[in-house]
Amino acid sequence: MDQVQVALDYFHADHLRWRNELEFAKQELSIFDHRLEEVVTQTNDKETLAEVEHFQNQFIREREVIDELLHTVGLEEQLIANMAREATTAVEQFDMTRHLEVANEMITFSRLYADLRYTFNKFLMRRIKGAIISMGPSSN
Repeated sequence: MDQVQVALDYFHADHLRWRNELEFAKQELSIFDHRLEEVVTQTNDKETLAEVEHFQNQFIREREVIDELLHTVGLEEQLIANMAREATTAVEQFDMTRHLEVANEMITFSRLYADLRYTFNKFLMRRIKGAIISMGPSSN
């Protein structure tokens, strides 16, 4: 396999990995939305409802970021596909700086999304712990 094809395959693999990560996060946000709905049906506590609203807003923004990144990755993938079709020394024309910028954007996304996931799960655990405590000791 020539060097051009190896380079294009490398970039393509990055794009596939990024797209999969973004799609997974998008699906996970739907699950998180469902969890928030469950919390809302189980409480009237103003502080909890304020936290729910905060997470809803974060999830909305996270979806926007995901859509923006998916669009960017899609454009990058189109460039790679065009280069592969042209079968020229297209890699020399490829803007490696842009690829690295997208890679950094994905690293930042992954870090921030992991923080959001952690914070949300911590919120849910507090709710579960609170529910267990409010039930008191079981009478078996």
